[in-house]
Amino acid sequence: MMNGQTTQWVFNLILWVVVEVILNIVGLDDLATYSEFLFEQPIHIQVIATNDTAQSIA
Repeated sequence: MMNGQTTQWVFNLILWVVVEVILNIVGLDDLATYSEFLFEQPIHIQVIATNDTAQSIA
């Protein structure tokens, strides 16, 4: 039995394969390659921490 995260991963994989095949059949190989390029880029997340308990020095 697969959990929800595994099911979503399998669905995304199958969808990606189907889209790749369709793009290759239609002749849009460059678009398929570009989509691979986009999804292989690392994602950078900036976290900004605030300290609400800090007291200002007057």
